[in-house]
Amino acid sequence: FGTGDLFRTGTAAGPGTIKQQQKMGQAQVNPMGLTQFSPFRIIQGAQGSLGVVTWATLKLELFPSTQKVYHFQSDNIQDLLDLQYELLKYRLCDELFILNNLNLACLLKQNPQEISELVGNLKRWNLIYILSGRGPLAKDKISYLEGDIDEIKAEGRIQA
Repeated sequence: FGTGDLFRTGTAAGPGTIKQQQKMGQAQVNPMGLTQFSPFRIIQGAQGSLGVVTWATLKLELFPSTQKVYHFQSDNIQDLLDLQYELLKYRLCDELFILNNLNLACLLKQNPQEISELVGNLKRWNLIYILSGRGPLAKDKISYLEGDIDEIKAEGRIQA
C-alpha cells in the first residue's frame, strides 16, 4: 500500500511469512489452475494506485514423454460441445480445441488446392484433444484416461 504496508493475496496470504509457510511445508499454488489468475484485475483493480509485485510462484509441468492425439468431427457443433464439456469437466485431456474444416485444413496444408481438397473431405466441425503422460508410468496414465473416456461414452453421455 502507499503506507508501505505489504498486502498479500492468493495462496501466499498466510498465515505467517512466506518463509514460515515454506517451513511448515505449504506450497503457494492455486488449486484451481492458471485460468483463475487475471493480471488485468491487478491493473484495473488498482484504481489509480500503484502496486509492486515483489515475488510470484510459478508451477511448471514436466514435458510429456508420451502423447496421443484424438480427432472427432461432426456437421453439428453441439455434438462436439457435449464431448468437450465432458472432457473438460473431468480434466481428462491436456489440450483441446475445436476448429471448422477450413481452419483445420489451413493448419495442415499449405497449397491452396490441397487445402480445398481437405476441406471437402472434412466435416464442418473438428474437435482435437491430446492425452499426455509423463515419466515411467506415462503409457499407464494414457491407458486409464482412455478407459475413463470409454466409460463416459458407454454411459451415453457423449456421442463420439
